[in-house]
Amino acid sequence: MGEYPFASPTRRSRIIYDAKYPKSFITARYSKAEASIKEFFLNKYRDRKLITQSIEELTNLKPTSKYHNEVIYSCIEALTEFLKFIEGSELVENDKDYFDGISKSASIKISGVEISIRPEILIQDKGKVTGGVKLYFAKTYPLTKPSAEFIGTLLMKYLKEQTGSDIKARNCFVIDIFNKTIYTAPKAYSKRLLEIEAACEEISSRWSSI
Repeated sequence: MGEYPFASPTRRSRIIYDAKYPKSFITARYSKAEASIKEFFLNKYRDRKLITQSIEELTNLKPTSKYHNEVIYSCIEALTEFLKFIEGSELVENDKDYFDGISKSASIKISGVEISIRPEILIQDKGKVTGGVKLYFAKTYPLTKPSAEFIGTLLMKYLKEQTGSDIKARNCFVIDIFNKTIYTAPKAYSKRLLEIEAACEEISSRWSSI
């Protein structure tokens, strides 16, 4: 969804096709890297050793197939890139309380289109959800700032609807792992939401023809 509004017509068709006929292995490819990064954030001290240990464990694995070998390599690469930029970022400040996100399917419906959100990490303050984190692993299509803002807007909208809390843009993060960039949701929340609604209307109108 973050990429769709800025993609070429051909790429837009492909995005809709992939959404209509999803390939389960795409999500599974980075599941170990995702789990390790979540463990890092849930650790009180954000200890980088948790990541290096995961890299070591992956390195020592004996692949059972060509695909398994690719998965191992992809996760090692993702975790290595994560270590390059996470230290010194605002996300490792000790005053933020991180909790395991929503592991099951979590989605919202906009203009007839159901959009998967599934925040991997939730941010809480005094037991109340105040924000969340989305992890983005795609290498081929790095996020641009507008694309990341679309994802941040969707995350913010979802958390507002689910918690009823006053979710702040500054507490909604999108981490592009391979692009080594951390984005926050835009302050111009309403404007981005209107653009998302327009994109969803287009997707809805084209869905049956794909």
